[in-house]
Amino acid sequence: YEGGQRAVLMPGVPEFLAVVRRLGLHTAVWTRNSRAVALATLARTGLEVEFVVARDDAPAKPDPTALVDLARRWRLPPAELLMVGDWVFDIEAGRNAGARTALYTAGAAADECEGHELADWHFASFHDIEALLNWMGHGECRHS
Repeated sequence: YEGGQRAVLMPGVPEFLAVVRRLGLHTAVWTRNSRAVALATLARTGLEVEFVVARDDAPAKPDPTALVDLARRWRLPPAELLMVGDWVFDIEAGRNAGARTALYTAGAAADECEGHELADWHFASFHDIEALLNWMGHGECRHS
């Protein structure tokens, strides 16, 4: 569980997830960590999501199996999913599933991030909730 103890939240993630929940959108975390580490990390950080998909549950990214399974579970076409990630395999997995993709650049210029050309959208901060909501098609929602 050492990885879960070292994990640090990306700035703005709790606020972003709060807005997503208020909008009634589905949430999941898909990680290359074990389920035990993922659950411990979520508990330690206080984040809540509907589903956790770990390496124990599905093939690793960029295989799209986990996203396809989530779409089926939520009774949505994969094209209505948004895969948010900070690595090329996240974006490839989203594309392979037929989902929209958003690359989190952690403040870096998009072209400095591997796989940036594959992503549908890039964003530098989860604090820029309005721009992300606008891109997702949920703009002008009150989220304060």
